[in-house]
This record gives sequence, C-alpha cells and structure tokens, in this order.
Amino acid sequence: MNQHINQRLLAVVAAIALLSGCASAPASKTEATDAAAAPIVNDAAAISEDPKAPIERRVTDRWKLLVAGDAARAYTYLTPGYRSTATPSQYAEWLKSRQIKWTAGKYMDRQCDDATTCAVSVQIMAETKLPGIPGVQQASSVIEEKWLQIDGVWYHLPKSA
Repeated sequence: MNQHINQRLLAVVAAIALLSGCASAPASKTEATDAAAAPIVNDAAAISEDPKAPIERRVTDRWKLLVAGDAARAYTYLTPGYRSTATPSQYAEWLKSRQIKWTAGKYMDRQCDDATTCAVSVQIMAETKLPGIPGVQQASSVIEEKWLQIDGVWYHLPKSA
C-alpha cells in the first residue's frame, strides 16, 4: 500500500513537471533585488509601470500576472517577435487550456550570456487535479526561462518561439 502511495506521488510530481512545459535546470546564484526576492502571489496590483525595469522586476511582474490569470497583461512581457506570431487571444486561450494552475512563483537567479540575453530560474508552485487521485495535488519546481533585452526592455522568449 505504501509503495502504491509513493507511485501516485511520483506520478503527480512528474505530471506537474511535464505540464509546466519548462526546463527544470537552475542557473547559478546571483543577488536578486528586493522586489524579486519575495514570493509572487495573486497580487497583480503591485506591477511596475516601468517597461525598462531591471530583469528581476520584469520576471517578478510577469509571474504575478500569470498567477493572477491576467493573460492580456502577461502577453506584453513576451518578445515582439513572439507577439508577431501569436495574438493576445491565442495566448490567453493557451493559458486557459493548461491543466495546471500556477499558485506562486519566485525569481531565483539568472545567468547571462551577454548584456542582452539571460537564462532566468524561477521557482513555481502549481496545483492540478489528476485522474484517479482524489483532491488537488500541489508541487513545486524550478524552471528556466529565456529573457532578451530589446531596446532597453526585458522580454520573455517562450520555448515554443
């Protein structure tokens, strides 16, 4: 019986990792700004209005919007090239169709190839319902996102781009 529970728990963690659609390799540790160090919760009101904010703030703000389910505003954090291939409504539909719900995210660190290209590690918390397992399952994972600085503004480049 205990082995059956362990198998279910492993299935939950694996499913959430797969459903997140992101890599899980953390980058090297660096200092985060105060704005980025706090966990991101469902508080889209605290979003910076400065599009040229530091990368830590842009990552933090984007995850606040994702957790809040604000696809329209989260869309503006995507690279101009990605936005030229997907409309805001397509992006919103993609977010709605996910089988997980992000409940929190936290900027962890970044590793930059140069002044305009960074790999950013974000710890995310998510929940999902899985067939055959009662209740909502929760998991945490560290994902890696690619961010590009274009004309002084940091943008997220989705893996599907």
